[in-house]
Amino acid sequence: CLTDLTINLTSNCNLRCVYCWNDHGKYSNRRFLKEQTEKPKRDTKDTRMSVETALKAVDTLVKLRGKDKDLVVDFYGGEPLLNLKTLMATVNYCRENQSKWKVNFHFLLATNGTLLTPPIATELLSKGVQIAVSIDGPKAIHDHNRPLINREGSFDTILLNLKSMPKEVMKRLVGRTTVTPFFTDMIKLYEHLKGLGFERIEIFE
Repeated sequence: CLTDLTINLTSNCNLRCVYCWNDHGKYSNRRFLKEQTEKPKRDTKDTRMSVETALKAVDTLVKLRGKDKDLVVDFYGGEPLLNLKTLMATVNYCRENQSKWKVNFHFLLATNGTLLTPPIATELLSKGVQIAVSIDGPKAIHDHNRPLINREGSFDTILLNLKSMPKEVMKRLVGRTTVTPFFTDMIKLYEHLKGLGFERIEIFE
């Protein structure tokens, strides 16, 4: 039986994280040594998943679920919010049909937070999407680990979005941090996320 589905909404990303393991959606497991020494180039190829493909994937999940009633759809990338159209269409499709299919959908979304504005966060949460925002610690550490595609830091952009979140929205967001050799103090990482206003926190190696 199939109960969990990961939808790779797009292979594009507006960050160039130093530890990125999916090679910007190519999953080749190569290091980015050449890219780190050359001037970065913008992605020109559109690798966003179509709404039609995403809905077909949901249909497959439902068809192969067996007797299971609780199904999980995990939105992934790249940066999944770069394909907000397909994300929203998929969530709406699932919600509109879950009674007919006699199932209950649970949605997960991991985002780098740069595009997570209060209206988008509010709408996703209202539809039952659990949102995890990746922040790797204080500004200097985060900007080292998770720079924008132009190599500038992404921390300030994310912080601006978080500071503008309504309290009831912020309480439902998950703060997610990755522990790297560049900063290994997990207590400080936890305290930093708490200081940003997260009440739900995940720490990964």
